[in-house]
Amino acid sequence: MQMRLMMLAAALLVGTGHSYTQESDALAALRDGEITIWVVGAERPQTALEAIVEAHHATPLVYRGQTAGSFGQVASTFGTSASDYGLPSDTAAIAAPHSVAGADAPAAPSPNAGYHEEESGGFGQVASNYGTESSNHGQTASSLGQTAGSYGTEASNHGQPAGGFGNSLSTIADAGSALPASATVPSAGGSTKHLSPQLLEDFPDLHVTYVNVAANDLKPKLEEAEGTADYPDLLIGVGSPVLWDGLRRQFGVPMLLADVTVDGGSAPAGAVQFEILSQAPHMEAARALALWLNEASAGCAGCVLRSIPDGARPAAAMAVATIRSLLQGNNFSDQDPTMAKFPSQLGKDLLRTTGDGVADSGVRVEVVRAAVQGRLAAVSLRVVASAERVFGAVHPLVVLRRGDDGHWRVLHVSLSLSPEEQSFDQGLLMDDRPLTPQERRDGVLGVSLAAPPDGDTRKPMPELWWDNTGGARLQVVEWQRQADGGWSDARLEMVPDRNARLQTRVTAGFAKSAGLYRWRVWSVGMNGEMKITPWRTFKIL
Repeated sequence: MQMRLMMLAAALLVGTGHSYTQESDALAALRDGEITIWVVGAERPQTALEAIVEAHHATPLVYRGQTAGSFGQVASTFGTSASDYGLPSDTAAIAAPHSVAGADAPAAPSPNAGYHEEESGGFGQVASNYGTESSNHGQTASSLGQTAGSYGTEASNHGQPAGGFGNSLSTIADAGSALPASATVPSAGGSTKHLSPQLLEDFPDLHVTYVNVAANDLKPKLEEAEGTADYPDLLIGVGSPVLWDGLRRQFGVPMLLADVTVDGGSAPAGAVQFEILSQAPHMEAARALALWLNEASAGCAGCVLRSIPDGARPAAAMAVATIRSLLQGNNFSDQDPTMAKFPSQLGKDLLRTTGDGVADSGVRVEVVRAAVQGRLAAVSLRVVASAERVFGAVHPLVVLRRGDDGHWRVLHVSLSLSPEEQSFDQGLLMDDRPLTPQERRDGVLGVSLAAPPDGDTRKPMPELWWDNTGGARLQVVEWQRQADGGWSDARLEMVPDRNARLQTRVTAGFAKSAGLYRWRVWSVGMNGEMKITPWRTFKIL
């Protein structure tokens, strides 16, 4: 269902017959050049030596104080007394009793000596028992080696045809694995897509080199490649957040926090990530590819508005001015009386980075899409920070409503959405689907909130109910979560109104974390006609 709605939203944006967007200069470095990408995969198994070293480092060292006298042993404990070596010459253990003069020596030795006489023939072995007959040495000539015809392999069996070497761009594997055919590389958003064919299609003159690296080999390999032509421009792949945080601090360019979460969530371990290296040999291409990775799945990576339609220019200008003001931590005056308020400091937080650097220069605000339906306008923006030590992009959405005096005022600001969410929300807001004759006559009648009751306590992701009295083409749940200093910036949940119904139920998928939330419903009709309910709150345990 969600995929069908996204396709609908995309169709709504391009279905007018006008071509409003074009590729931004931000991707110019990918049109012709080269880039090296290291694809980071799962950790490989440890070798036995690595396991021993790890165990050694994990074993705590215990130190104890010692006095000088407690080291070693005293000299008297070494060796054996001289008197303990050998035996006296007259000991019975090695000597037989003396014979009397002129008498034969005793036939038997001392019973303790263990000596006895041997005949001369009893020593050693006869000569015939030594060695092996000459006939048993070596092999006959015919049994040595192989015949000449059995050496080597025919020339036709050596090597592979030229087309069999390496991998084409379409066969790059999942991060960290070998490179089998028809494999995929995870995208930055977590889903998999054929990265290489799409990149080659968008930028056919770009030369891309891929190198697969196991996560636990990454740091030493980076250190080894530092300062050489093999050093990568970009890392992409999986691994624990701890791994990537450590790599970023040592090797990476500080990046903007592209998605300011408002429900307390965080990226799970193993989520696909990408990182620009601070010593990237092809820095401009690395930054451009990072932007492309961030936006490719939204259908128009790097796009900006070529020319703003006349009717949308005032709304687009106000949207840009609003975001510029928020980026400086300032408030703005052109607010709709019913706008969902949030601290202006949250706008400045858009320039927070994953490192220590702060993007205080090189920030630009671009209009990606701008559309107007009667008294309602929606403007998708891109904020790009590209300073010497900082890079990143965030995607605000500004919704404006025109008053009876003809002036546009800001009704809603989502500070940082994924490009897909931004495109989806704007597409459905600007839907111009015709209503039934009855709905057109009646106009927007609004909705009446039913449950949860105001101030109720619920388990995560409760159901929201309201009574729909008709006349709308779209229901929109606007929500915020309480945070330090006030409410978060607002977000939108779209509920297309395609059928006449008395009651609407939706799951509050945004309310996953414990805390206080508030919500209301917009009932949106033709030409931007709208009615908005009062706020209600609920608390998630």
